[in-house]
Amino acid sequence: MNALKVGCALALFLAVGCDGAAPAAEVELADEDTKADADGMVKPIGTYYLQGAAEALAAPFFDLLVVKSDKTFYAEYMAPGSSFADPATVVRGTYKLTRTTAGKHYIRFTGLGAEAVKATYTTSGPGLTLTFGDAQPFTMAKSGDVRCDAAADCGLQGLPGDWACTQNTCVATTQSGPVASCNGGALVLEKSPDNDYEYVATIHDAGVVDYFIAESEKSYTQDGVTVTKRFPWMVQVVETAGQKTLVIRDFHLYDGGAEYLTSGPPGTSLTKEGAGMRLSIKGGYMPSSHSVIYYTVGDWFFESCE
Repeated sequence: MNALKVGCALALFLAVGCDGAAPAAEVELADEDTKADADGMVKPIGTYYLQGAAEALAAPFFDLLVVKSDKTFYAEYMAPGSSFADPATVVRGTYKLTRTTAGKHYIRFTGLGAEAVKATYTTSGPGLTLTFGDAQPFTMAKSGDVRCDAAADCGLQGLPGDWACTQNTCVATTQSGPVASCNGGALVLEKSPDNDYEYVATIHDAGVVDYFIAESEKSYTQDGVTVTKRFPWMVQVVETAGQKTLVIRDFHLYDGGAEYLTSGPPGTSLTKEGAGMRLSIKGGYMPSSHSVIYYTVGDWFFESCE
């Protein structure tokens, strides 16, 4: 058998298989995909934002995609034919994860058009890459700022615990309780509700609040300059139903819990001393653009803290 015949026979063998039948075509399975995790593919759940410059992409693509575990989605969608300068179309609908016999993964979106529109997807860490048909692929990144329309959307995106939906963003509503309480609640130190690394001190004792307010209004002279004291930006007087409290934000923990100090000068501090804590509120005054005078607004020692 000459070389030409051998080559043709080999090509025919590879095309039809050992039993003479052509290899099966790749087929999309109708059932919900339950093997994505086994394939090392993380199922997309959460809030994803487009990565890279939108002007470098040709529609269709998403600016924003929210995928929830109840099989619903929210998207800001750039439809085929639209320009990057056009506003995105807000779409809410349902989705289904499918796969092919060859292991390709699809998301079928119902709501993007008259019929369900599908996109292939792959995941890598927090990244999600989508491709609509023959269009160019685009990559989205999972965001820690979880988008919501209602509080239930937060749990549907995998957030544990209790959450509120504030300005379309999930915000934690649970706190671990006071870090410290001094003089029977005269001063309460808590973790900030906004993040895990800041602390907030609230003074509830009317006498202590009045003392600090009076000290913040005093004047003194230094180096020929008259300085009127005032609270720094992180200290706020809050009045509710005629009751004044003093709220001090932006405390950070130092020295293994021995001191809580606000960021940057002048450095208001809450320092442990024996069984108590000392609060020292500091302020600053700039007599000129190249000089600053720092001062102590007031100082108070809380004898017993727990």
